[in-house]
Amino acid sequence: MGERDPIVTKEQSERVIQIFKERNATVSETWVNSHELTQEAVLAAREIL
Repeated sequence: MGERDPIVTKEQSERVIQIFKERNATVSETWVNSHELTQEAVLAAREIL
């Protein structure tokens, strides 16, 4: 999720996280700068999966 995402706001991302948590999902967050797939995010996802 992007801290300064021009497409999906931080508030919208936080709301989606909350929706999943309300449904007892395990949520792992990795925030990047914008609406992009970074190496950091890929490595974080790799660790989670």
